[in-house]
Amino acid sequence: MQTFTTESQAGFQKRQQELYQPVWLKAQNAIKEVGKENNLLYILDSSQGIILYLAEDESFNILPLVKKKLGIKTT
Repeated sequence: MQTFTTESQAGFQKRQQELYQPVWLKAQNAIKEVGKENNLLYILDSSQGIILYLAEDESFNILPLVKKKLGIKTT
């Protein structure tokens, strides 16, 4: 039973990675394009939770621009 569970989880993770990879690459490319189009020096991924300090008055959220680039409608 334990072997089956372990193998099933490994298979699931592999398949999940295969399915997410194209989506991740598309998002990553859109982020890079937005960065180039807006002459940005760097883009931080705040979801990783490792930002120690961020001067909010000197930064902006590119998420709306990336969503637009990907054709994602926002409400």
